Amino acid sequence: MKKSFMTRVLATGLSLAMAFSLTAATNVSVASAASTPAMASKQFAVRVGGAAKSYKASAATQKSYKISKATVGNTDKATVKVNSSKKSIKVTPGTVTGSTVVKISFKNIKTKKTTSKKYRCVVKAAVVEKQAIVKAEATGVKTITLTMAKDVASVATPVAITVKKGTSDRACTPSADGKTITLAMDAKLVAGEYTVTV
Repeated sequence: MKKSFMTRVLATGLSLAMAFSLTAATNVSVASAASTPAMASKQFAVRVGGAAKSYKASAATQKSYKISKATVGNTDKATVKVNSSKKSIKVTPGTVTGSTVVKISFKNIKTKKTTSKKYRCVVKAAVVEKQAIVKAEATGVKTITLTMAKDVASVATPVAITVKKGTSDRACTPSADGKTITLAMDAKLVAGEYTVTV
């Protein structure tokens, strides 16, 4: 009788120990990867005539995903390229301002599953460099010569020039050479005050 009791106690003790170890194994939690990939910036911004800009995937995304592909809705506004690291994209401004959509495909490193996300890209107007007129003078019967603070060739955008006598516009044809702009007037200059705007 003692032997039978001891066998039952030992069997019960073993089954409890086994149950405990199984329970402990089933409660182990595994850290999961970033479930939704994303870029660090929610919107991209570039400027016509400006430099290309790089935009990275978020830090959590970089641990589990690679950027496999990037496309842009309107290539006149911008172009996009995946950088060699596959962790960022390079957005190059086009010639048209406005907003367009950039579609980015993220590929999970382990599962190889691809997830696509869309982002807004805003293309802003070029910065117009201010140009100061140092001197303006009539150098002929139908000629006005402007001396500028900087070479005209260094200005990023074409120079728009207006000549007025009072409130009346005067037609002219400009030509530039370094810091000098020569205005060939369509009609003879008459005595009075002229306003030249560059």
